[in-house]
Amino acid sequence: MTAMPLVLVAVQSSPSQLQKIEWGVAELNAETGDVSLNGRAMLWLAELQTETPAKDVASFDSGVPTPPVLEPRKQEGTDPNAR
Repeated sequence: MTAMPLVLVAVQSSPSQLQKIEWGVAELNAETGDVSLNGRAMLWLAELQTETPAKDVASFDSGVPTPPVLEPRKQEGTDPNAR
């Protein structure tokens, strides 16, 4: 039996937030193609937030979103090719 060691990384997320990252050492059986996981460990876990940072942002699931106001920096000037 020929086995190849692997490092697997599992990422769990929702469409709006990364929730956790885990990793583990596994072996790939070259003859059968089976992978056996020998353990998992947490690399990173999102902290629970009681207050959402985007609570004051208007939703734009319908209608037109309000664009942010952008102003050029003083050193940039208003020339489109400003350096």
